[in-house]
Amino acid sequence: MRRAPVLLAIALSACSQGQDPNGAGAGQAVACAHGAQGDWAVNCRLERTELEDGEMLVVRRADGAFRRFLVQDDGRGLAAADGAAEVQQHRVGGALEVSVGEDRYRLPLLPGAPIGGT
Repeated sequence: MRRAPVLLAIALSACSQGQDPNGAGAGQAVACAHGAQGDWAVNCRLERTELEDGEMLVVRRADGAFRRFLVQDDGRGLAAADGAAEVQQHRVGGALEVSVGEDRYRLPLLPGAPIGGT
């Protein structure tokens, strides 16, 4: 199924708010869970970066670690920017749940945005 409208919704909803020149607090707060036993908490920040050939989403953890995702313009969803790990993604309520290894992120969707499961 096509995910391009959903990713556009994610990208538009991820516009940075209240940018801090040092990067602290930049972006939109999102829920994340780290490790196989990690609990969900709203302690990650989602940032959007426009590239010449597309768009990148960066999810930053409170400890400074981060994940980068490339928005696929062919409807495949998100891909890991470093290509090292497979990205799993599916809709959970009003969010796109993205998993890479044992890390999980819930990225906001606009109401009514369609998405198939992968």
